[in-house]
Amino acid sequence: MIRWFGDRKSPQFKDRINAQIFSCGNMALLHICGEENNTNIASILLQLGADVDIKDSQAATFLVRTLAYGQGDFETCGKLALEWGAATTGHPIDVIKILAGTESADGIFQATLLKSEYGGRRCEVMGHERPDLNGNTCVVNEYLPETDEYKVVMEHTREKLVLGPNNLKRRDRTRQDPGYYIEVKANRIIRREFDSNEECQAYVASITGSDEVDDAACAKADQAAAELLSELGLDGDDLGAKVVKGKSTTKSGKKKKRGKKNRK
Repeated sequence: MIRWFGDRKSPQFKDRINAQIFSCGNMALLHICGEENNTNIASILLQLGADVDIKDSQAATFLVRTLAYGQGDFETCGKLALEWGAATTGHPIDVIKILAGTESADGIFQATLLKSEYGGRRCEVMGHERPDLNGNTCVVNEYLPETDEYKVVMEHTREKLVLGPNNLKRRDRTRQDPGYYIEVKANRIIRREFDSNEECQAYVASITGSDEVDDAACAKADQAAAELLSELGLDGDDLGAKVVKGKSTTKSGKKKKRGKKNRK
């Protein structure tokens, strides 16, 4: 799949990252990751520039599908979406109301977290009495409504703290500032951790700064696109991105078909 995206500077790259399958309710690749609860591939898509709030035909986003449809786990896909800046309001489906209405411990916990200003977000610490914390990032895991404070985990040291809202400001993950980096090497997924955000940013810059448009690479990407579509049992008209149609067969000479699966 990653080969199909092609060169980062090619005209079709952004379209392919956010490609949607018209015949499956305008599901995006990010939505499919949610169905499979695959945060590694979802992270790679977001690192490459996928829209975290891309909507399907029901106007449901990656986060909404996780919370309202149960596609993906909140602790994995849900929190990943929040750390990358996913919107929690403005959706046709009021997920906070749905969660609160479940009356389950998990539902109430998640609704309380989402209603708070920094719940589930990646934030930067500021104005703390400990200078070593200021400027560093953390992830908010829990909101304490009784004291209006947050339980957080520092991103690079894993230190657990309780901080007030005056010591936090949102710092969503971005392509240039993801905090960690997931990549595929020799068909293996590798998660790179760093001692600081600056070290991570330097690593990302060293990768993205070396990208060049290569006609041969684009041709290979087009062929990979045709093979991907064949494996999914789709043709070029099913995806909201420009692709080159082609044929791909299994060893038996029959085209692979995607298994049937109920999608919401």
